[in-house]
Amino acid sequence: MTDTLDHTELSDIIHFVVREATVADAEKIVDYLSVILNDPYSSISDPDEMLLNVHRQREHLRRTQSGGRSCSLVAVAGNKIIGFLTMEPGRRRKISHTIELGMSVHEDWRGRGVGTALIKCAVDWAERSGEFEKIVLNVFSGNDAAIRLYQKAGFVIEGRLVRQVALPDGFEDLVLMSKFLNNTPGNR
Repeated sequence: MTDTLDHTELSDIIHFVVREATVADAEKIVDYLSVILNDPYSSISDPDEMLLNVHRQREHLRRTQSGGRSCSLVAVAGNKIIGFLTMEPGRRRKISHTIELGMSVHEDWRGRGVGTALIKCAVDWAERSGEFEKIVLNVFSGNDAAIRLYQKAGFVIEGRLVRQVALPDGFEDLVLMSKFLNNTPGNR
């Protein structure tokens, strides 16, 4: 799966590619996540809670690539990872028809179509799999740009978890969003 997006801003051309992450990407993903996770306002996870070990990241990517029910995508400009998206299925039978999306875009690339391209590829992957009916995600309530991006992609707000995230300067709510896939009965 490859989705290329060219975006023209004034006189410069910005080119990046979205593709499935491979084991060979493990070191660059760890480097990318190290930067993203050091900003407490970019993720609900702290660096020590994530796969910031190259060996562990390789194992995770092997499982993802082996035809399982998970998906990892990278947005790449040149040889640099500028965005990362994962989709993990519900782990209990009663929610196994759902898949949870987590996404980040490097701050230098926000507002340039990277998030839109990652989401489009993720939704396409989930629909092609035929195994899921619903994509779910959560986003910081103060991240208006991300909420608008998800809404533009067809996600709707389902709820709010009040004071869910403890940040250095207080608490923030999480907004719960979802999208029913086109392969879902009643959504075709």
